[in-house]
Amino acid sequence: MIGFVRSLSDDLDCKKQQNAINRKYSLMILKSDQSYSEGKDNVLSISTIVSSIADNEELVIASLKILGDSREEIMRNLILINEKNIQLISMEEQIVLGGTTLEEFLKPIFEQHLI
Repeated sequence: MIGFVRSLSDDLDCKKQQNAINRKYSLMILKSDQSYSEGKDNVLSISTIVSSIADNEELVIASLKILGDSREEIMRNLILINEKNIQLISMEEQIVLGGTTLEEFLKPIFEQHLI
C-alpha cells in the first residue's frame, strides 16, 4: 500500500494530506514534485507515479482532487490507475475503487456524483 500527495491550493506543502493519510495508515507516501502554483499539467507527474507502482497495488489518497485540476484530467488518471489494476482508496470521499472493468472501477464515483 502506497500513499500519494500533491500540492493543492489549500495544501501547498501537502502536510494536510500526509497527516490525514498517516492518521489511518502507516505507509510510504509519494509526493508529486510539481507545486500547485506552477500551473503545469499534472498528468505527467501522476502518470509517472502510477507507472512506478506495481500492478495490483493499493494507492491511498486524501482526496480525488489530487488526481487533476479538471474533471477530464481526473478521469484520465482514473483510467490509468484502473489499467494497472491498482485499488484506489480516497479518504475524503470514503470510497474504495477497484474492479476488473473500467465500469466497475468507476461505479462508486458515478453513483455518488463525485466528479
